[in-house]
Amino acid sequence: MSKFRYHPTLLDRAQRMMKSGLWAEPAWYEGLRRSPPMTYTIPNKKDIPVIKFDEDDLYDAVLQKQPLLKLQQVNPHQRDGNLAWQFARHQCNLMKTEKMEKKQAYQKNRVIFQRSTRGVLQLAGRFKNQLSAEYGKKGTKNKATTGDNVRNP
Repeated sequence: MSKFRYHPTLLDRAQRMMKSGLWAEPAWYEGLRRSPPMTYTIPNKKDIPVIKFDEDDLYDAVLQKQPLLKLQQVNPHQRDGNLAWQFARHQCNLMKTEKMEKKQAYQKNRVIFQRSTRGVLQLAGRFKNQLSAEYGKKGTKNKATTGDNVRNP
């Protein structure tokens, strides 16, 4: 089968249906038949503009300083995106509203995010400790239960 086979247009299909008697002439047929066919040209890649936001550079900088944030799962239903995007957006807002430089805004933003995420990280740590204690009790090999890292009082 050839790649260059003929693909009938909407007008061709409608015309065949009318000739076979399946359709009466639709109201849109005459207007569409008189209009010229649409043309589509593929633009060069050089002609396509690149959209770049202020947050993009800040986001890249955050990921360079904190590479583990790349591993955070992104929820498509969450409006704010992942933590790195939230950080970059907030830093950009600080730079615009308070007229701060990039480094100053980063330092202030870092303090704010550390305060706001400290509780969440502590809860995650407690949950992780509870899980490791539960699995350790069931007899799975865990450093805490094998005695490798356990201190004797």
